[in-house]
Amino acid sequence: MSIASLETYFEKELRDCQDKGLMVSLHMKATMMKISDPIIFGHCVKVYYKDVFAKYGTILKQVGFNPNNGL
Repeated sequence: MSIASLETYFEKELRDCQDKGLMVSLHMKATMMKISDPIIFGHCVKVYYKDVFAKYGTILKQVGFNPNNGL
């Protein structure tokens, strides 16, 4: 799976939810995906908070923030 395609998909779906006034909830079946699921979730966090990452990305990196660990 392409990261760019995944992030484009998340952006499209998050925008659609926002336009429709819907709550966003990302559920992933984690039976055999303990490595990839946090990474995929992290990309969703980065897309959802892209303005925050654009503004505070350097600071977040300095303090060791990892979106794969959630919020």
